[in-house]
Amino acid sequence: MTIQDEKIIWDKLLSCKRLNDVKDKKNINKCSDDPRNPFQRDCDRIIYSYPFRRLQDKTQVIPLPVIDFVHTRLTHTLEVATVGRSLGKLLENHLVKKEVLATDNCGNIPAIVAAACLSHDIGNPPFGHSGEDSISEYFVNGNGFSYLFDPYGGSYNEDTGAYTPKDILSECKKRDLQFFEGNAMGFRLLTKYDDTGLNLTVATLATFTKYPRQSFISGEEFSGVRWNQDRVSQKKYGFFQSELEEFKIVAQETGLPALIDPSTGNYTWARHPLAFLMEAADDICYRIIDLEDGFRIGRISFAEAEKPLLVIALKDDRFEYEYYKKIPESREKQKFSYLRAVAINLLIQKSFEAFLSNYDDIIIYKFDSDLIKTINDNDVSDSLAEIKEIVKKRIYKWHDVLTVEAAGFEILGGLLSEYIEASNICLSCPPETRSKRASKIFDLVAEEYRHGDHEEIYERYLKIACYVSGMTDSFAYNLFQRIKGIKT
Repeated sequence: MTIQDEKIIWDKLLSCKRLNDVKDKKNINKCSDDPRNPFQRDCDRIIYSYPFRRLQDKTQVIPLPVIDFVHTRLTHTLEVATVGRSLGKLLENHLVKKEVLATDNCGNIPAIVAAACLSHDIGNPPFGHSGEDSISEYFVNGNGFSYLFDPYGGSYNEDTGAYTPKDILSECKKRDLQFFEGNAMGFRLLTKYDDTGLNLTVATLATFTKYPRQSFISGEEFSGVRWNQDRVSQKKYGFFQSELEEFKIVAQETGLPALIDPSTGNYTWARHPLAFLMEAADDICYRIIDLEDGFRIGRISFAEAEKPLLVIALKDDRFEYEYYKKIPESREKQKFSYLRAVAINLLIQKSFEAFLSNYDDIIIYKFDSDLIKTINDNDVSDSLAEIKEIVKKRIYKWHDVLTVEAAGFEILGGLLSEYIEASNICLSCPPETRSKRASKIFDLVAEEYRHGDHEEIYERYLKIACYVSGMTDSFAYNLFQRIKGIKT
C-alpha cells in the first residue's frame, strides 16, 4: 500500500463530520473555527452529559462501596481515557513520521481515542456486568419471553430441538432484549439521548463501537455461536435495531467495509482501527486497577499482587529498581502505586508495539483480535494471565460481590417486570378498565421513556429496558425498595 493510499483511508477514518449534520444533509465544508479540534469538543460534550455524570454511582468491580478509594465506573473511565490518549499520541507520532498525516492535524487521533474511552462504559447498567444479565434474564426466563416470542419468535422443531428464526429483523429485535448489551445502550445514548444525542463526530462514534454489528446474523445459534468466531469484533453487538440507520451513516462516512452483503439483511462491518486502541486502554486499566482495588480493600495481599506486577515493571527501562527496594516494607501502598504506574506505562508501549506489528493488516481490516492478547512477550502475557486469575479468585468470586450481584438480579429484574407490565396498559381504553396499580407504576416512568398508544412492542420494551439500564446503583436500589413497600 502506498503512502497516498494510506492518506485516503485515514482521511475517511478521521472524518470530523457530525452525525446529525450528515442526517440533516448539512453541507459543512470546514470542521470548526473553535480553538478546540472537533474531537476535543466530543470529549467535552461527553464529560458534560448527564449519562456520563451517572457513572459516578455505577459499580466497576466493588459494588456499592463503603470505602471511597475503590473505583467506580467514572474513575475507571477517566483513567482509561488517559491511557487511550497516550496510545493515540504514539500512533499519531508514527503516522506523522511516515508523512501519512500532516502536522497541522496533530491532536486529532489522541482526542478521538480519548473521547471513545470516555464513553466506552456510558451505556452500562447498574451493578456491573451482572446488570446486563439481569435485564436479559427477564426476556429469556421471565414474562418478557412470551411477550417477545409472540410477535418476533420463530419456530421450534420438537424432534431435533432446532430453532428457526421468523426473519432476520424479528430475530434482531428479540435478541436486542434477550441479550441486552451495554455497548448498544451506549451507542443509543450517544446518538438519541434527549432526542438529538450528543451529536458527536462520526470518527468518535466509529471508534467507540467495538462491535459494529447487529444482534443477529443469519445462521447464528441462540447459544452464542457467532457467524465468525475468528473476529473479536463479532463477539457481541454494538447497536440496537432502533439505531441501525445511525450506524449505517457512521460506517459510510468513515469508510468501514461491510463484512457481509447488506442486501441480505445482515448488517455487520469491520472495526475502526482506533477501536483497537480504545479496547487496549480498557484492558490495561481494568486488569491493573481491579488488582489495586483488591489490594486496597484487603482481599489481595501485597506479596500476591507484587509478584506479577514486578515482572512487568522490570521490563521498563525507566523502572528504578534500587529506588523501589528502598521504599520501606511498611509503605506497601506507596510500593504498589509505583509498580502500578510503571506497569501501565510498559503495557501502553507493548500494546502499541502490537498495533504497529499488525498495522498492515489493521489498515486493510484483516486484523481482528485483542491487542493485549497479541503482545509479543511471554513474561508480560503470563503475568497478565496471573493477575486475571488472582482478581477472579479474590474479587469476582468474593461473597460480598456475588451477594450484591445476586441482589442486582432481584432489583433490576423486579423494576423491569413492574415497568414492562405497566407499559402494557391500553392508553386509549377507559381509565376505569385499567389496572390501578399498573397505572401508578406507569406514571413513575420518566416521560421520555413512556410509550405511545400505537408504538411497536419492541420500541416500547426497549425504552423501558433503557430506562432501567440508565439508573445508578443507588437510585435503582432505593426505587426498588420503595415500589415494593420495603421502605417509604
